[in-house]
Amino acid sequence: MSNMIELVTTKGCNVYLLRYEGEWLIDAGTPGILKKLANLKSLRRIDGIILTHAHFDHMGGAYELQKHFDCPVYVHKLDMPYVTGEYELSFDGVLGKAAKLLEFFSRSKLPEEVRDVSETPLEVLHFPGHTPGSIGIIVERKLVCGDLVRKGKKHLFFGDEVPKLSPPTFCSNYHTYLDSLKKIAKMDFDLLFPGHGGEVSKDEFLDVVSKIPKIQ
Repeated sequence: MSNMIELVTTKGCNVYLLRYEGEWLIDAGTPGILKKLANLKSLRRIDGIILTHAHFDHMGGAYELQKHFDCPVYVHKLDMPYVTGEYELSFDGVLGKAAKLLEFFSRSKLPEEVRDVSETPLEVLHFPGHTPGSIGIIVERKLVCGDLVRKGKKHLFFGDEVPKLSPPTFCSNYHTYLDSLKKIAKMDFDLLFPGHGGEVSKDEFLDVVSKIPKIQ
């Protein structure tokens, strides 16, 4: 793990502490996350909470973190209506229905001060498709990428940890999402820090992208 990018919890999703041009929490996990962070001394002050996208497992804990640290929540303008509750994202299939059910029973308050992520001093890149406003944050050849790629068991519950694409069920536009992956493949970076699972190297990521035509 980079000394600028620290994994602080995996409750709901990977939540990172990014120390660059300030101190930022990247994503907010699910409700109850504050208990997971209570003993982390480095989190006494936060300049803002940045959401890579507006899915519940990444924003469900935003309200309690915002209240605790007294800081704004930042998100891409296209995902802002979903964070403020003006609109609601929908999912298809059995997995999608299960996710919405979990979201319903785990419902928490919405954050109160939500700003456009372009107001931060960080290099934020727009990678639409997983959600309309999915973003990545690049810092010195490292890319924090939310759910643009993940790392998990090769065969669902067993096997090696391998990089995987997000399932179409959870993408607002799957073809746009694949186009965003191809865009990332042309970038110059060394490591990806995903929203789920461990770090992904550039070579691992390129291997996943090379298989996209077969998936389409």
